[in-house]
Amino acid sequence: MTPQQRQAAEQVLGIIADTIKEATAKDALGAPLGPMYLALNSRGMSLDTFNSIIATMEGIGLIKVQNHCAAWIAGRVQ
Repeated sequence: MTPQQRQAAEQVLGIIADTIKEATAKDALGAPLGPMYLALNSRGMSLDTFNSIIATMEGIGLIKVQNHCAAWIAGRVQ
């Protein structure tokens, strides 16, 4: 991975994380995944890539996905 690719990946992850954090602060359900994917798809992200990012974030305990929404849970007592 080139430094430019790494920087782009970090920016995308930051955007997704910030979106989910902000949505969770307003509504415990979090961010609806469909509209988030559509916004990223319009910038060239594939559904497979989006799903992989969301699954990874959930797998490492940053988010919880339920009812097609992603809620930020990192740092919360559950």
